[in-house]
Amino acid sequence: MEQTHITKGHYTTKPEPGMVLVANFGLGSFIMAPAGTKPGDPQATAEFFARCANDATDDSARSSEIQTAMALWEAVLDARERDLQEQAPTPLVEAFEGWGFSELRHMAMALITACESAWSKIGNDYTDAWDWEFLPIVVSLWIEANFDASAVTVEKIIAAAMPTKEG
Repeated sequence: MEQTHITKGHYTTKPEPGMVLVANFGLGSFIMAPAGTKPGDPQATAEFFARCANDATDDSARSSEIQTAMALWEAVLDARERDLQEQAPTPLVEAFEGWGFSELRHMAMALITACESAWSKIGNDYTDAWDWEFLPIVVSLWIEANFDASAVTVEKIIAAAMPTKEG
C-alpha cells in the first residue's frame, strides 16, 4: 500500500474503524487519518493540523478545552524541565518518577475547568500571557496542593494571578 502524507484526515470525537489515530487530545477529541499514513513534510503536516483545528472549532467549548489541556500540559512539562535543571529532587520530578507521564497528564486534566473559569472571570484585567504566565501559576498551585486538583479553586487561581482582584 502506498503511504500518503498526513494531509488527509479529520477531527472527531471518537476513534473510527479503518482510520489511524494521529493525535489524542484526551477529553474525547481525536484526529484520525486514513490507514497507511505517515508524517509528511512539516508544512503539509502543519496545514493538516490547522484544518483539523478549524474542524474542532465547530464546537468552540470543546476547542477551548483542548487548547487549555494542551497548554496546561506544556506548562507542566516546562516546570518539570526547570526542576530537572536544579538537579535536586522536587515534588514535581518525584511525581513524574512515581506516577509517570500518563497518570500526571490525566490528573492535570482535572484543572481545565478551574483554569477556564478563572480566566473568564479575570477577563482583560490580566495583561500577561495566558500560556507562559497564567497557566504556570495554576501549575504551581497544583504542585503546592500535592497534585490535588480539587484544592486548586477558581478563587485561589485568581488570588495568585491577580492579588488585587477578588474572585
